[in-house]
Amino acid sequence: MEQAAAGPTLVQELFKPQDFTSVLVALQGHADELSATLSAGATAEQILRSAAALPSLADKTRQTVEQILTFLPTIEGSILPHAYEAALREVDSASAPATTPAELVKALLAMREARVHESVPGFAAGVRAAADILSDAIHSAQGRALGTKSPIAVAKAGARAAVAGGMAGALSGSGPIVGAIVGGIAGSARQSMTKA
Repeated sequence: MEQAAAGPTLVQELFKPQDFTSVLVALQGHADELSATLSAGATAEQILRSAAALPSLADKTRQTVEQILTFLPTIEGSILPHAYEAALREVDSASAPATTPAELVKALLAMREARVHESVPGFAAGVRAAADILSDAIHSAQGRALGTKSPIAVAKAGARAAVAGGMAGALSGSGPIVGAIVGGIAGSARQSMTKA
């Protein structure tokens, strides 16, 4: 009996860095419409549900947003142990000096190279995913994914939330990559829709 070659699982392929970029480009492209329907301090879930309800949203992007919404409560509802919170503070410290999204990516890559907090489940995957999603956002979509208001604030929020999501995904069984991309989108969505 022949066995099929082992390939990536559904969870490994479910979200890619390009999904982060396409969702954020859609949010930026519909920012005026979304701002008109959202109250100040809207949650990531409210922002993404409003985006999914837009008739002008591309079908593929809508499907991605709907998939993200299925994981969002688990990822955002996970309570991270104190050691995980300490790891997130290190992400904040490494991110603080960055003044551009590209500098932030370099800081994340340096963390990855230094193998910081490698023993914390999901941390390394979250850092890798944060660097990957931000690199994709910078190098595709003519930089529109991170917006024009404060791209570094959107990038930092996305990076922190991606790392937290990676750890939450590892804890919850959703998978660290799924958690990281869902978290990154949620963090960046909240920051990008913050009213000035």
